[in-house]
Amino acid sequence: MAHTPLKMSIAEAQSELDKAWTRSYSPERNAQAVESISDKPIDHRIMHFITRLAFRGIYFPQMGKGAWAKLFFANRRLIYSLAREGVSRWQKHEATVGVSSAVPITEI
Repeated sequence: MAHTPLKMSIAEAQSELDKAWTRSYSPERNAQAVESISDKPIDHRIMHFITRLAFRGIYFPQMGKGAWAKLFFANRRLIYSLAREGVSRWQKHEATVGVSSAVPITEI
């Protein structure tokens, strides 16, 4: 630390900092953050979630495949809900585009 905190030891300050970062990037907080922008398009919400995971890596480095797997498993509910919504919207888009922009095939 660059300074000595008032009314707490350096170890206590480090403990508080660790708790704050852990809570900030917990699966529950990730879900709350994405829910807070639920009025935005799905691609914005997915990008926000991916950015949170990448930024989390600065403070909690995922050093191997196992660490990444654990992170994805911890956030599986949010990943599933975003994927489900994305696929649903894509299918609806394909259904409407496929019908309205069908070009008849003509023989030459």
